[in-house]
Amino acid sequence: MECPKCRKTVSEYDYECPYCGVKIKQRPEKKPKKVRAKAADSGEKVKRGFFMRKKPPMPPPPDAERKKSGSGLRIAALIICGVLIVIIIVAVAVSLAGSKGEKYAESAAEYIGSGLSTIESKTDMHFLDESKYSGVNSAVAFDYVLESDKSTSVWGVEYPEWAVFLKMSSADFVTDVTYTDFSVVHKDIRGVKHKELIDLDSFDENAKQAKVMNYIDIDPYSICYSQSGRVTYTYKYYYKLDNGDEQAAVLRVVFNEDGKFKYSTTELVYPDNM
Repeated sequence: MECPKCRKTVSEYDYECPYCGVKIKQRPEKKPKKVRAKAADSGEKVKRGFFMRKKPPMPPPPDAERKKSGSGLRIAALIICGVLIVIIIVAVAVSLAGSKGEKYAESAAEYIGSGLSTIESKTDMHFLDESKYSGVNSAVAFDYVLESDKSTSVWGVEYPEWAVFLKMSSADFVTDVTYTDFSVVHKDIRGVKHKELIDLDSFDENAKQAKVMNYIDIDPYSICYSQSGRVTYTYKYYYKLDNGDEQAAVLRVVFNEDGKFKYSTTELVYPDNM
């Protein structure tokens, strides 16, 4: 390409002659760049979108979750403890009610061979010559009785929960003291349910009373203290036979005055001898 003024060769990309400075061709107009505007517009959209977007709920901090979980566990533990306390109180109350009658019988037995007035003056117990319950008067042979304040029902007949019976000699002194726990047959006239026939053949004579009773592991229906010094525990229970039948039984266990095992007898109960 040639400069129109100085006639020297110039580049086709030159807008002015590099030798004489004359303008060779018009510079093209620059178009305004929209990059910033787009960027600004894009930023504005991003900004608007950011503020318009609904924020998701923030998760609770780990400590708060642990506190909430710990609080629930504490409440559950308190409820369980409350239920257990109620069960224990009821069990203790029932146990104390029964043991009260047993203790009365033990105290009275210390005065076997004495008159009724001696027992009442030494123990602060007051015996009656007749029960307040017709079922007792009809079914039990006794001379004097001390009864629980509470009653229980056996086959629709009211009995005291427990009673202490005295038998007297012709000379009017105590020969036998018997504690009877009627609540044992409250649910079932046969007594308590047991897993099997209670067999004491494995115990030698003079075995310790505690060991024998731990093996039996049910509450006695009655405890009889005799003038001879021997104590007879009577148990009423029933168990399931191999053929599925339920067999009722009465177990009598005899200990001497030193608490040593002497012997036992088992009577199987059938409808004709209930």
